[in-house]
Amino acid sequence: MARFLVPRPRVMLLDEPLNGMDTALKEKMLPEFRKALKAAGVPVLFVTHDAGEAELIADSFAVITGGRVYSVNGCREAFELMRNHS
Repeated sequence: MARFLVPRPRVMLLDEPLNGMDTALKEKMLPEFRKALKAAGVPVLFVTHDAGEAELIADSFAVITGGRVYSVNGCREAFELMRNHS
């Protein structure tokens, strides 16, 4: 993550950055990770397949399924939409 911040990027893409962590460690790290991303002040595209992780880290959500982008306000709504359109 540090390499992305010097020089300051316009946007950051994180593709399942916490995927290798076990659930307990991930739950402990997510609030701190979110704080660090907020403090950076850079828009982040955070890719995950974990609804709980998305709910803890994101301000807004989009679901991409079948090549279509569905933008919704809430995490649970996003994953429900994805299930209904797959």
